[in-house]
Amino acid sequence: MPPFLRTSLLSLIVLAALLHGCAEVNEAQRAEAIDSERGGEAGLGPVERSAEQEPVRAEPQRVRTPLEALSVETGLSDDAPVAGESVQVYCSVEGLADGQEAPETSWRIVSQPEGTESAVEIDGDFITVSAMGVYGITCTIDESDWVDPTPALLQVSPGAVVSIDTVLSPALLIAGESASVSCSGLDEMGNQVSEGWTLVTTPKLSTGASVDGI
Repeated sequence: MPPFLRTSLLSLIVLAALLHGCAEVNEAQRAEAIDSERGGEAGLGPVERSAEQEPVRAEPQRVRTPLEALSVETGLSDDAPVAGESVQVYCSVEGLADGQEAPETSWRIVSQPEGTESAVEIDGDFITVSAMGVYGITCTIDESDWVDPTPALLQVSPGAVVSIDTVLSPALLIAGESASVSCSGLDEMGNQVSEGWTLVTTPKLSTGASVDGI
C-alpha cells in the first residue's frame, strides 16, 4: 500500500473514533438534561436514574365503635359504707375499640330514702351520705344520653353508737316475775341503732336473776 494511502486511512479511522466518542457524550448529556428537566418540574431537582423510589404506605385507619353502640357501667369504691364515709363513683364505658377515647360521662342519684336529700354531699366523683338507707346511683353517657339500666346500690349503715336508751317493761318487779328489756341508740349522725346489744345486770346474775334474750 502506498504511504499516502496508509496515512489517509489512519486519518479516517481516527476521525471516526472521535465522532463516535462525541456521539456517546451527546447522548449522555441529553439523558441528563431530560432527567433534570423532569425533576425541576416537580420541584425535586435532578432525578437519580439509578435510585428506586420508596412506595408510599397509607396509614391504617383506626376502627371506632359508633357512639350509639357504647354502654356504661356504674361502680362504687365501697357499696356498704358507714354513715359519714366518702365513696367514689366510677363510670366505665363498655364497647370501646382499641385506642378509642371514652366519651364524657356523668352520674346521679336515682333513688334514696324519703327525706334524706339534705344528708347527701357530692364532691366531684365522691359521695358522702350521713343518713342510713339504700341509695341508687346510675351513670350516663352525656353525648348519647345512654343510661345504665342497673343502678349501683349504696347501702349506708349506722356508725358507732354514741348514746343508748334502755327501757324496762314493767320497771318494777316482784321476785319471780319477768320484764322485757328494749335497747336503742343513736350514732354520731343521729341514725337509729337497733341491734348489736348486750344486756348487763346490776347486781350480777349470780343473785338469782336470769336473762332470756334481750
